[in-house]
Amino acid sequence: MFQLSSPTAVTWWVAVIAALVGLVLELVAMKVLPLAFLAAFAAYGFWLLLLAFILLAVACIVKGL
Repeated sequence: MFQLSSPTAVTWWVAVIAALVGLVLELVAMKVLPLAFLAAFAAYGFWLLLLAFILLAVACIVKGL
């Protein structure tokens, strides 16, 4: 169906950093990490994690991304 390829290093690192930031925001939203200065952005944690996953999935499908 699809000819999968590995993502480039830049794409992989962008997705990993986005996932880590999203994870931290989710932990702030669940009140596991008491980082008050990030509380305003805590609602975006899930969406950032989802965006990182979609970026990796698209990078595996599109050659050279």
